[in-house]
Amino acid sequence: MRIAPKPLPTSRAAPPLRAPIPSAPPPRTAPAAAEVTLASLSSQLAPLAGIAASSLAANIHDLDEGPFLSAGKNQFKSLWTRDFCWSVKGLLASGRSDVVKNQLDTLLGQLQPGTHLLPRTLDTMDPKKRVLLASLSRVLPFIKPEQPLEGPLHPEYQDQNGQIAIDGNALAILATLDYVDATGDRAFLAAHQAELVEALRFYDAHMQGGLVTQPPFSDWQDSVKREGATFYTNVLYQRVLERLQGNPAFGITADQVQAHRQATDAAFFDASTGMYRSVAGRPQVSLDGNLLAIDLGYLAPDSARAGAVYAAVKASPFWSRTGTPGFDTYPDYAATDRSLSVNLSGLGHYHDELQWSWLMALSGKVAIEMGDLEGAHKSLGKLQQLAQRDGGIAEIYTAGAEAKPVSTLLYRSEQPFSWGAAYAVDALATLARRAGA
Repeated sequence: MRIAPKPLPTSRAAPPLRAPIPSAPPPRTAPAAAEVTLASLSSQLAPLAGIAASSLAANIHDLDEGPFLSAGKNQFKSLWTRDFCWSVKGLLASGRSDVVKNQLDTLLGQLQPGTHLLPRTLDTMDPKKRVLLASLSRVLPFIKPEQPLEGPLHPEYQDQNGQIAIDGNALAILATLDYVDATGDRAFLAAHQAELVEALRFYDAHMQGGLVTQPPFSDWQDSVKREGATFYTNVLYQRVLERLQGNPAFGITADQVQAHRQATDAAFFDASTGMYRSVAGRPQVSLDGNLLAIDLGYLAPDSARAGAVYAAVKASPFWSRTGTPGFDTYPDYAATDRSLSVNLSGLGHYHDELQWSWLMALSGKVAIEMGDLEGAHKSLGKLQQLAQRDGGIAEIYTAGAEAKPVSTLLYRSEQPFSWGAAYAVDALATLARRAGA
């Protein structure tokens, strides 16, 4: 049951975050809106389609247990649950439903007894050691940055700081539903229904004030001490409730769905900016939550609220700072909120100022869904330009218009990066469906 929410005042006053719409002309690479059609845009982005598909395919590994997708090639060669789940739509669009089915089947069989928590990662070695060796290879050339995936897979439930992945269970449930919707494999859903019920029950222990609350460093912005309630995590949980409501095995009531949506809007929507704040009670706004709200269907793309949120995002620094979206959060997080490990790696602005390939692709996809072909051309065209320059889809890029793959003493932007490649594949598949309709 979807409630059409009215704008709700924020519970904490904060200075307005809206930036004026820039008056400068658009970049020369973006033609006037009237010149862009679905067919012409699809044709112009053909190079990106090829690079994204090959980047995604490069991270598929045929192991003894079947085919799996790793998050990347070097430090992120582990089978990260979050990155895999966000890559599912791209894998399905690429015809690799076998990877999706096998990896979900393996993941759902690894629920932690007692907590109902799914693994953060699966790997044949300690994922922390994999990351460490990749970092050391930057200063010790005799160490290889890429370590093999050999031997049996083992689950990891907590990171080096003892933190979980709060979003992993919700993402795995949504990925399962996406797989079943795309393939019609209802038998898979039936076979794993008990595990999915357990995965949803995991959140019962994390509810407070009607919202999912989380420990620090536990959602996708895991370089930042985001504790309490976040919009990102609660959007995921709301979509799980809405999509499973009709299945009696999960016991989800219409009142429960409505109450959580109302609590989410009340906690995060800021009428002064027209966007959703990232963390309850804090000033930051993140691109991920506002665009995912539209992409995942929390806000129907044809609704007035979605149109208003999308317009507010385009009028904000997310678009105006570099001309195309890509960085995730403003204002920047306080230095005291950043994890020690990212500061030591030279990645202090990992989840605010640095630009992400998956956010560029998500911006393009949402632009297509909103009928903004010029916006889609700018976002996906920029990603295509970077992918052609770099020979693949990288993870993160420097702040600013040049957007180089990040390289520090101990870290190099992962390439190829599955999440970014898969989102590009998904965005272009969405464009192709619209063009062929």
